[in-house]
Amino acid sequence: MFKGAKFKTPRQKLLVSTCQLYRALELDHPYIMESDLHPKSRDNKLMKYDDDTNLLVPETTNCTLSEEFEHIKHWAIVNKMVINMSKTKELVFNRPHPSRPRSHMPLAVDNIEQVKIARLLGVIFSGNLNFDEHVTFVLSICSQRLYLNKLLRSKGMSESKLHVIFVALIISRIVYALSAWGGFLNSQQINRINAFLRKARRFGLCSPSCLRDVSEYLRLADCRLCNRIQSHSHCLSHLLPPEKHHLGLRPRGHRYTLPICQNNLCKSSFILRSLFCFL
Repeated sequence: MFKGAKFKTPRQKLLVSTCQLYRALELDHPYIMESDLHPKSRDNKLMKYDDDTNLLVPETTNCTLSEEFEHIKHWAIVNKMVINMSKTKELVFNRPHPSRPRSHMPLAVDNIEQVKIARLLGVIFSGNLNFDEHVTFVLSICSQRLYLNKLLRSKGMSESKLHVIFVALIISRIVYALSAWGGFLNSQQINRINAFLRKARRFGLCSPSCLRDVSEYLRLADCRLCNRIQSHSHCLSHLLPPEKHHLGLRPRGHRYTLPICQNNLCKSSFILRSLFCFL
């Protein structure tokens, strides 16, 4: 099956802090011809992963979102595919502002439903970039797997094996794509995850040396990913700012120019967070 996504953001701001529009397209045939699907305008970005496709359409562009959507429908017709419009949704992202609430009319194309949350590659996004829904979803899955660990302990499994299973089933789920959403967590959401980790340790289902703070997992994930994307062969290397000539005054954690950013939500994104934390 083929799935797609559309985003609408102001061009002058970062993706994570601006107004976006999401589409999920599903076609009734295999995606053998997906490689020849390209955006109509160079201002718009089309990103494909397996059977998911993300289309990024800035607010200021020479090709509107409606035109891009019609372009995708035309591509589907040419390739003898049918878009499942019942699974096509709209999600508008707004930077939270208490004194200036914003409302957006749904896209006037085939009665597309406008939703408040949407799942993209296993991560639940909401319109205000609050990941409370995702944290609740992750903790519900981890609680079920924690019960499985309790059953294994009741059958006499050793602590070392319980720790291996805990890391494989629970920690792996918590840290999945953590660099993408972990920087946007508020103190309440962090405390919820930390309370779950403390409970698992209190029950003896993991090693005493296991980390109990999700912020530490986030720092390790950011450090690992930041080191990888500095390679020019990495798929995220193009998101890094230009390199800065080093005068040799003191050693630095990276060689890139620090961008000017005054918005806290923008600073929570992975790229900016890593540039300032690992300077």
